[in-house]
Amino acid sequence: MRHILVGSLILAAFHLSLLCLRADDGANLIPNPGFENATGAPATYLLFTAPESTAANCRYTISTDTFHSGKQSALMQSDDFARFCLGPQTPFPVAAGDCYRIGVWVKAGADFQMQPDSPGVVIRVNLTTGSPPVPAAIPFIFIYLNSTASQAGATDYSPLPTPSSAPAEWTHIEAVVKVPAGVDSMVPTLFFWKAKGSLYVDDFSFQKVDPTTPATPLAGTP
Repeated sequence: MRHILVGSLILAAFHLSLLCLRADDGANLIPNPGFENATGAPATYLLFTAPESTAANCRYTISTDTFHSGKQSALMQSDDFARFCLGPQTPFPVAAGDCYRIGVWVKAGADFQMQPDSPGVVIRVNLTTGSPPVPAAIPFIFIYLNSTASQAGATDYSPLPTPSSAPAEWTHIEAVVKVPAGVDSMVPTLFFWKAKGSLYVDDFSFQKVDPTTPATPLAGTP
């Protein structure tokens, strides 16, 4: 009986430690993360289209028939292969060395396509400094559909050609990013990267985590 009691106490302590680890994640800093406030979405989210993609009719609307949680999601669409992104309007103040868990749920529509040489869908974390914010020396971190990550080089600002398939079911893209030196603000954006068709987006998250949380390794860095 004593062995059973000790074992139960150890198991309870283990479960409590897991709860404590989860509690280390701070509040989600992104306003309207699930696009539940449809009228507030234009005020909190910005759609950016790369200059070469302006003819592709890049756009986003609110969907009430497909969602990961709640009652609606964002629907990103383009008529041709394009680079465009959706993200919060304003960068978030951060401090070098802090760690943030960044994530979003995505699901491809039936017409979604990705070019073979492209990751298709990627979170691009814009790294900025100063006031008003300007791009940092290394301005981007990319998070891929398989939740790996890379840092943009000083002269190459594109993501790696990471092979992936269209996310036919709801898929969570997530990484823990450590704020690099010289960066005091950043904002996550979800990119169509040489993709076209329809993509549902829901439950954006940007949360500060305990500094002991391991950061996702960045491909291509020492």
